[in-house]
Order: sequence, then structure tokens, then C-alpha cells
Amino acid sequence: MAKIHGGLGVGSFFALNRAFLFKWIWRFQSSPDSLWMRVIKAIHGVHGLLDSDIRSNRHSVWIDIIRASYALRKKGVDLFGYCKKLIGNGVNNFFGWMCGLEKHLLKIDYRSGAKSDQLVGLNSTLSSISVNWDRDKWVWDLDTSGNYTVSYAWNLVDFATLGSGGNATRWMCLIPIEVNIFYWKMFLDRLPTRHNLSLKGLEIQSILCPVYNDGVELVNHVFFSCFVANGVIHRILKWWGLEEHDFNSTIDWSDWFGNTRMWKNLKDVMEGMFFVAWWFLWMFRNRVVFL
Repeated sequence: MAKIHGGLGVGSFFALNRAFLFKWIWRFQSSPDSLWMRVIKAIHGVHGLLDSDIRSNRHSVWIDIIRASYALRKKGVDLFGYCKKLIGNGVNNFFGWMCGLEKHLLKIDYRSGAKSDQLVGLNSTLSSISVNWDRDKWVWDLDTSGNYTVSYAWNLVDFATLGSGGNATRWMCLIPIEVNIFYWKMFLDRLPTRHNLSLKGLEIQSILCPVYNDGVELVNHVFFSCFVANGVIHRILKWWGLEEHDFNSTIDWSDWFGNTRMWKNLKDVMEGMFFVAWWFLWMFRNRVVFL
């Protein structure tokens, strides 16, 4: 999931696999002269079974690719909808037949009367139409170049299947990756605290905070309400010359931090310091529990 959607910027393999599979469908539509496309048409028909949802028990590599793409469509991810045909000279389509009709009509010698007036109006309308005499081609709506790209399709399927995690992920370049990932889990309440483990059905002898056995071990307690955590936070605020503030949750801290006025470079350093402090608080908690 993308960081802007609350993830870590790592897409799912499911989405990547579907994006690569659909690339073959895109090639089938956009490469009419390729040898493999002619083979597919010889086996499965001129439309390559793309014009219908396959419901039979037949299996082949091509049929499985189509099934996977149609399964995405049923989940609301219609990659087919982003494939648009750009009309050129109109070969093999209705518009080309209309252009041929115009030429045919112009050869007809109508005498005076209603039909003659209609012909004049038709000629006037058709004369204002500008025709692109290049070959028809398929374009991919999600890219300005018009070419299919796996990355765009990957992001589309990834977001549609995983959804959004809420607020954008905060990512600090000044601290190690593992600390950033730790804060991401902390903010989303995904850490294995005793309370969270009990919610998953694991037998826990006690769900109290292991440091002082005072208060349920929630994420907000471990990093804000606990006596040790509260003391660390107050020391950081004092070190930076800021007023003491009691935080109740990650959201409470995030709102306070967003409203704090400070030079950006200094603010980045202070944010990194909070992240690292919470990281060490969690390590301290683990030593208390497991040593």
C-alpha cells in the first residue's frame, strides 16, 4: 500500500501479478500483427474470448489470464475500462463504413426535391468532420503516453483491493527504517501488546502493563500514560525548551506536533527523537517481559 494511503510503500504481490497478467490482454488488443496474437485468434476466435465472461471448465494459460482479469472486474477493478480505442482511418469499424457511405452518397445524382436538400445538409455536416487517417490504435487512459504500464495498474489494483489505511504514513529519513516501521505499527495499534494479543484469542496470564502492573497494556498506556513513558516525554519537552504536555494517544501527540511552531529542520530532528524514544521504550518493555 502506498505511504499516502497509510501503508509502507510496498505493493502486494497479488496486485503485481494481476498487473503483469493484464499486460498480455493489452498486447492482444494493441498488437494486431503479432504472431502469438494470430495463434490466439486461431484457437479462441477473432476476439480471443475477451468479448464474454468465461464460465466453462476449460483451462489454458490464456483462459486463466482472462478469468483473473474478469474476477478483478467483479471486485470493482475494471482494467478493461481503461483501454480505449482511438479511431484513426476507421478500418474495421462502423465509422469507416460511414466514411464509405459519404463517398457513395456524393456519387448519387439527386434531382430537385426533399432528397436533394437532405443531401446538401448531409454534405455540409460531413465536410466539417476532420478524419485522422492513421491506423486505429488502443490507448491506456492511466498514462499520458497512452501506453500500458504495469506500475499504474499495480497501484490501481493495490489500492482497490487493500483500501486506505487512513492518514498518510509519517516517514523520517533521519532514523533507521526499522524505527519508521515500528512507529507505523504503533500509530495503527498493530504492536503485540498484551491487550492486543488477548483480543486475538491468545491466553495471557495478565493484560496489565508489565513495567509497574498498573493499567492495561494498551499502546497508549505503554508510550504515554505509563510512569516511565510519561517521564521520558517530559524530559524531551524540557530539553527542547517546550512546555510540559500530557499526551493520551498517538493522535493526541500528532495533533500537538502538527501545531508546534519550529524551523522544519529542527522539527524533523525532534520528531525523530520521539520516534527513537518510543522505540527504546518498547525494547525496555520487551526486556522486562522476556528477561
